[in-house]
Amino acid sequence: MNIQNYEIFEIDNSEGMEQYLELKEKGLPVVPKIELERSAIGPKAKQDMGKLLKMFSETDPESIINELNANGKYTFQIVVISLERDNEMMSKGLIKDLARRIQTLRKEKGFNPTDILERASILELDEESLNLIKDKTEDIAFLVRVKNVDFTESCKNYKDDDIDGLKIRIAVE
Repeated sequence: MNIQNYEIFEIDNSEGMEQYLELKEKGLPVVPKIELERSAIGPKAKQDMGKLLKMFSETDPESIINELNANGKYTFQIVVISLERDNEMMSKGLIKDLARRIQTLRKEKGFNPTDILERASILELDEESLNLIKDKTEDIAFLVRVKNVDFTESCKNYKDDDIDGLKIRIAVE
């Protein structure tokens, strides 16, 4: 190798981020290479590991090192949508499904959308579904514009319907 000029630098740190920062501070042409320690992160990231790895690969290593040096940590913001549903969420979803079907039935029967009808009746709900909404009849009544909602055979003409495979019968009058 033909060299005209050279300069020798002595550095104190022999590895890691400190070595990189010291070399960078002296103006040397260094390129950082950082990797995630997957075995340590895996149990915490679980099903979001793929998203985390993608974000990590798209993040400038220099910004990660600077943040680590300044604050001792670097945080990746991952949006996680929980797929767990509690009873409150289940009841709200069921109420909306029922209301939609009863409103459609109102329209099919030719009722004026602004009329407040006497009752809506919902039959053949399974026990779990009934338990979710039996205390929410006022909410259903408000949504479908009726005075009362019941779960007994109180109307003359029922329509067969289906909510996610659950066969029900509904009526409004």
